[in-house]
Amino acid sequence: MYSFILPQIGRYFEGGSPVQGGDPMAKKLLKKLNASKITTFKIRNRRGYAAIFMNNLTEGNTVEIALARMAKAVKRMGYLLG
Repeated sequence: MYSFILPQIGRYFEGGSPVQGGDPMAKKLLKKLNASKITTFKIRNRRGYAAIFMNNLTEGNTVEIALARMAKAVKRMGYLLG
């Protein structure tokens, strides 16, 4: 409707981004990683466990919760724990 006045606004309504030129909600391709390289340990003087992997530190009440939080942290970086 107003594309002759502001041509860049029309791109948002068509589903594209004027900066990238693609779909703004495109799925990211995740690289698979081996989960056996995650270091988990019991935290001293505290209740719970921690996991360290690729400069990420996550904590949880159990080892499983710490690993699930680690999977979410590395997913933000573009990796998938398998």
